[in-house]
Amino acid sequence: MALQTTRDAVRSILKTDPTCNADDRQRVLDAMSGRAVPASGAAVPATPPRIVRYPEAAQQLGCGVKLLHRLAQNGAIRKCKLPGRVRCRGVLAEDLARMLAEGVQVVARDSASLAQ
Repeated sequence: MALQTTRDAVRSILKTDPTCNADDRQRVLDAMSGRAVPASGAAVPATPPRIVRYPEAAQQLGCGVKLLHRLAQNGAIRKCKLPGRVRCRGVLAEDLARMLAEGVQVVARDSASLAQ
């Protein structure tokens, strides 16, 4: 929950924004006060998706962080970026759990040289 002064400041900013209509403005203000109602009428998820940081995910899969980035680049696992951030913070826990449940074995390109 935001302070009343913060809500007043945001309300003033939204009133001056020509692209924001009254419904959108009210939706933003409701979200700030904890009464979020989605625009599409869909249910609001009870909990946000869990993000597993790269080192922890790599350890669980038994691979390195670089390989994890390559898996994300190939679409095998989804990266998760926080709003307002440039860099990704980790991978979605549900994707990691799916890979572990399927028994996906991650093999690095140079694993043969590591075994010697």
